[in-house]
Amino acid sequence: MFQQFDRLFCGMLFVAFGGVIEGLGGLLVAFGYIAVALACRDLAQYSAKFSQVQRLCLFFAVLSVTGTVMITGSSVLLAIPIALMQLLMTWQLLHGIAEFSRNHDAPQLAESADWRRRAYLIVNVISAVALLFIVLISMGFGDVHPSLIFAAMIPAWATGLMVLHLLYLMRLRFAEKKPTFASSELSPE
Repeated sequence: MFQQFDRLFCGMLFVAFGGVIEGLGGLLVAFGYIAVALACRDLAQYSAKFSQVQRLCLFFAVLSVTGTVMITGSSVLLAIPIALMQLLMTWQLLHGIAEFSRNHDAPQLAESADWRRRAYLIVNVISAVALLFIVLISMGFGDVHPSLIFAAMIPAWATGLMVLHLLYLMRLRFAEKKPTFASSELSPE
């Protein structure tokens, strides 16, 4: 019935982990964003939030192919709006999932999506402030140990995993039932 959640989950996996593959990272991330956009296009009939996510994903797919999503020293000014748009995309995605879950008799998933949406926002803003503070310290006092940057990013990664987990739960709850060899429809008469 809702195979869009399969696409949504797999697309977000590519978005989350596609960048770590050397050479193909941008293309895999773009593929992930396109898969998420296609899933959201189909889910837009259930919540307008999905159509907003679709538009943002298409924008990010283009950025991924051109390589500007990867933050370098020369694109620090571009990093702030991109990070805000990523935050908005995930906020809207979780809001759409909450609305969808409420309308399809899954109040626990709706509550979980709402909770994760707030946690994602709060934790990512705190991580961004911590990273900004670390950058300011490094500008004033010289190099900062890389473990500080890593430590500031761990909470944001954890909330990203929470989003992936919710998408996995949605996939399990609403995925199409696949026939098995033991089902009566496939057994010979």
